Order: sequence, then C-alpha cells, then structure tokens
Amino acid sequence: MFSVIYAIWRGRTVVEKVLAIFLFVAMLMAAYSKSLPYAADAAEGASANHLVVSEVFYDTPSGTSSDEWIEIYNPTSSVVDLSQYKIGDEETASGGEGMYQFPAGVQIMAGGKIVVANDATTFFTLYGKQPDFELSENDAEVANMVKYSAWATGSLFLSNTGDEILLLDQNDTPVDVVVYESGVYAGVVPHPGVVNGHSLERSPAEIDTDDCSVDFYDQPQPNPETESPVPPPPDTTPPSTSLTTTPSSPNGSNDWFKTTPPSVALSRNEQGTTYYSWISSTGPWTTYSTPFNSPEGENTLYYYSQDLASPPNLEDPPKLTLIKVDTVAPSSPILSGSTVSSSQIDLSWTAATDATSSLAGYNIYNAATDSLLDTTTSTSCSFTTLAPNTTYSYYVKAFDIAGNLSNPSNTASITTPPANGSVTVRGQVAGAPPEITFSIIPGIAPDGGGVTGSSIDFGTLEANAPKTASQRLSVSTNAAGGYTVTGQEDHPLRSGANTIPDVIGDDSTITEEVAGPWTLANTYGFGYAPANVSGSDATFATGHKQFANKSATEQEQAVMTNTGSVTSSQVDVTYKLNIGPTQPAGTYQNTVTYIATGNF
Repeated sequence: MFSVIYAIWRGRTVVEKVLAIFLFVAMLMAAYSKSLPYAADAAEGASANHLVVSEVFYDTPSGTSSDEWIEIYNPTSSVVDLSQYKIGDEETASGGEGMYQFPAGVQIMAGGKIVVANDATTFFTLYGKQPDFELSENDAEVANMVKYSAWATGSLFLSNTGDEILLLDQNDTPVDVVVYESGVYAGVVPHPGVVNGHSLERSPAEIDTDDCSVDFYDQPQPNPETESPVPPPPDTTPPSTSLTTTPSSPNGSNDWFKTTPPSVALSRNEQGTTYYSWISSTGPWTTYSTPFNSPEGENTLYYYSQDLASPPNLEDPPKLTLIKVDTVAPSSPILSGSTVSSSQIDLSWTAATDATSSLAGYNIYNAATDSLLDTTTSTSCSFTTLAPNTTYSYYVKAFDIAGNLSNPSNTASITTPPANGSVTVRGQVAGAPPEITFSIIPGIAPDGGGVTGSSIDFGTLEANAPKTASQRLSVSTNAAGGYTVTGQEDHPLRSGANTIPDVIGDDSTITEEVAGPWTLANTYGFGYAPANVSGSDATFATGHKQFANKSATEQEQAVMTNTGSVTSSQVDVTYKLNIGPTQPAGTYQNTVTYIATGNF
C-alpha cells in the first residue's frame, strides 16, 4: 500500500501534495474520534445545572428487582438538599408504579454521587459496600426511602424491556428523565437498551441533552459510586402521642361517658412504637396496635411513644388522660304516697343505689303525661295547691352523676279528700239563736308571691331576706260571753325530710305562748304578729310568736278575743318568713287552722 501511495505522491504538484496532507490528517482525526463514545455529541451538549440520573442498573443477571439500583449525580457547584426530591418509574401523577422521597435532612455535595438500591443486602453482596439509600428496608444501617403516595401508589420495579425514570424536585417538577428501550416520555429520546448484566451510564456525567441514546452508553462493568450524602443531624426530638375517643367527647354529665364505653385510639407523629398502661406512669406497659374500649369507672390512661432513632427517643414523662365511664343505670326506687289535706300529697320512696359514678338525685314525673314535675336529692317531696277529690298519679326515676336514668319506679295513684270548711263553731243554744260569723280576707302579698283567703304563697326565698304577707281576720257574734279565735299549724314548714323551724326570736324567747323581738336579718324561721284594725281584739301588740305546733302536741293559742258581742271586729295577721344560707332547696308548706268559738 505504501508503494502505491508513494507513486501517487511523486506525480503530484506542490499544491496537490499540501491538500493531500490536510485530507490525510482529517481522516486520522475522524477515525480517532470514533474510538471515544459520544465525544462529538458531548461537545454539542450543555452542562446540566441540576441533579441528573447518572447510571441505572435495570437488566440484572439474576432477573430480580432486588439487584436494581439508580445512581444520581450533582453536577452543580452547590450542596443540594435532597429532603423534597423524589425518584421513581411512575411518569404520571396518581399512577400505579413507584415514586419514593428522600428522608428529611440529607444533602448531596457539589460533584457528589449517591446510589438508591432496591435492596441494600443484595447490593452489598454484589459490590462489597452499602448503598446510600434502599427501598426495601432490609438493612438497619442504610437510610430508607419513603413512598411518595401523593404521586404514585405502587413500588419501584424497573422493566427489562423499557421504562422511564423520573427525578422530581420539591415542586414535583421533573428535573431529569431517563427513558430506555420501549419507554415513552414526551420530549425525551429513549436509549435502545443494554446487554443483560450491563448498566446504562451517562457520559459525560454532567451532560443532559434529553436524548438518552446520546447521553448514555452501554457500560459492561456497572460501577455504582456511593459518595455518601451529608448525613442529617442526630434525631434528639422525642415523638408526640395523641389520644382520641369515639365518641369524641363525653356524652354524659360531669365529663362521664355513659350508655356504652368509648373506643380509645392512640397515634404518634412519626414512625415508632406506642405503649399504654391503666395502672401507673411506670407501667406495666402494653404495646398499642388497635383501638380499645375504656373500662368501667374512673380510670387514668398513661401512654407514650418511642421513635426509630438510634438510640430511640422516648416521650418522657408519659402523657395521661382521665377517662370516666359509667354504663350502668341506678337501681329503681319503690314509691309510696299519702294525702295530707284536700290540697296536698306527700310522696316518699326507697333510696336507689349506683355502683359507679354515685347517685345524684331523683326526678318525679306525672304518670298521666310523663312530664317532669320536680327534681330533688331527697327521698321525699310534697305537692300542694292540688284540687280536692282528685286522683293524681306519680312515678320516680333515679339518676347518677354520669346522667344515667334508672327504670321508673312503680306508679303511685293517690286521691285527695273533699275540701273541709274553714270555720268551726263551738257553743250551745241558750235563749236567742246564737250567731257567729268568721271570715279571712286577703291582705298584703309578699314580693313574688300571692295571698288569697285560704293560702299564702311566699314565692322564691333568698337567705337573709325576710318576707312578710298578711290576711285580715273578721268576726261578728251575738254571744254574750264574747268569742275567741285560735290558730295552730299542723307542723313547721316542711319539704320532704327538711323543715324551716318556727322562729325563736332575736333573743331566743319566742314561743307559741310568749311574744318576743324579731328584727335581725339573721334570725331565721316562721312566725306571726297580730294588729288591730277595728276593735282591740288582738292578743298581743308587740313582737312575734310561733304558731302552736299540732305535731308536737302544743295547744292552740288565741290570736284574737273579746269578752262581749262584737260586730266586724278585725285583726290583721302578718306572717313572717326568713331562711339562712344553708337551708336545703325545696317547696316548703304547712297548714294553719283558725277556729272561731263563741261563748254563748
């Protein structure tokens, strides 16, 4: 060949010889450039100013996905925070392939490379070193990637016949896309593929033209470069545990759950383990897995979590929540009742019991309408201003502090007796027909109350705030020996087992027979004072007395009297009532009976 070239050379001019030399040199440069993969294309590309996928091992000799890995390169001059970056093979948001996010706090140095392996244990077997991250969570010493379900719902498995690899930034914008074989992604040319056991490597590593057939070549010797990223600072923050119940808040009274026990759920703000105890803040502890029901009664739940850091961070001291549960209603009372007068019925019942939150009180209902009539903590009550000769029916339910109601008691049906007259005439007929008339005229009503000829209603009473009311007694008689009007109460003012005592006065001298002073606001009780309107028949002029108490066998006492016949002799009787601050609530009542007797 040399002789041929030499012969041609001898027959040429100087100009032709110069041109031949240039042509020969150009042929040598072209032949040399073909020995360097993609050198010409690389010169035409621009250096990437973002992270790039630099090598992919997808067609593994074993044919299993556990051998797969992806290498990422930082061609920039700055450290890049990987916390919000993701890598995966799902090219469309909400797809069924895989997308994984880097753990918080990790960085990749300028010019650095990291490797994400499917399985760190297999990677170590193949290359004698650990990857920077893994997907399968098999090696406790290798940081785990986190599934990014906001983009994809599946797992990262690279197809041997074609796939797409996307690197997303903090805004879920693709910063690099690698496509090979049958993979398709708009604007990116796929690489035709590699031989089984080879990797797909970018060369040069910093060039990205979006033409993978130019940017990558078939690397027969896969060489993942694990230049470890900057590790995050040590995790020293303990987890936080939250407690929720179903229902979300107590459905009974006084912060008690009633009817059914609540379901308790515990959650923590990071991966780890949660423990709880019903015994104390030091355990013994039960590992939490699923929601559980709170036990009956008033119990404190202690709970805490520990994270996966090494060593683990503990939530200390444990949190605690008081949970009160009462699902058992009180026992049912047994009700009885009796009439006191034509306008009053007294009820009483056996005490109910409650095993958990304790008994709180009783509701009294109208059995005919099921309407609530009264609520009390006592085991008795009275109903007044009733109609004579009328049947009333009642039942009682007990309730506990949690608000559970017992089953109703038996129904008590009671009939009030017919009304009786309010005047009694005593005496004998001697000579002219005897005549005596006695009437009670409404007087001054108390604030918030009312007065009739047969009743006094003081309304609502307040401690240390005396109330007064009055009625006018009027007598006419032709009895030569005059007359006497006596007064007597059946018992002190009473509400169930509670009473308002009869007054004893400022100096403790008042009785049913002796009048005494009553001017102080802290002198408590019930009493009366008469005052002449026409005539001078009042039995005392100053101070107050008690009414004689029939239940204590006290003899009725004269309220007004005269030794001769009278016409419309009138006396105003002023009733006075005052209670102390410890007086139990209730509706208090008694009956005062006046009897006018002529001395014929």
